[in-house]
Amino acid sequence: MVQPLRKRGLIEPAGTERPGRLPERTIYQLTDAGRVEAGDWLADLISAPAAEISFVQSLIRDIEADTLDGVDWWRQAHERSFDQVPPPFDPQPVSGTPAAQY
Repeated sequence: MVQPLRKRGLIEPAGTERPGRLPERTIYQLTDAGRVEAGDWLADLISAPAAEISFVQSLIRDIEADTLDGVDWWRQAHERSFDQVPPPFDPQPVSGTPAAQY
């Protein structure tokens, strides 16, 4: 990974270090050309966001591919989520409690 970047002139050695009894290692830094290349790469990377697959798109893909196991998994997960839903809120005040004023 380091050698191709070095051959292209994008990085250069900045020094060496030897932490403890570990082997000596070379520390690299970006060159001016490396900074330009990194900036271009980052700008290109963030210029077009990657498409994210939504729940609905994933479900449609499962149905189109006829992978019923996937569809069944989504259905079961959906049904399980209803098991955890609290009972509906009752807006009626409990006796002796004043009603909320809006």
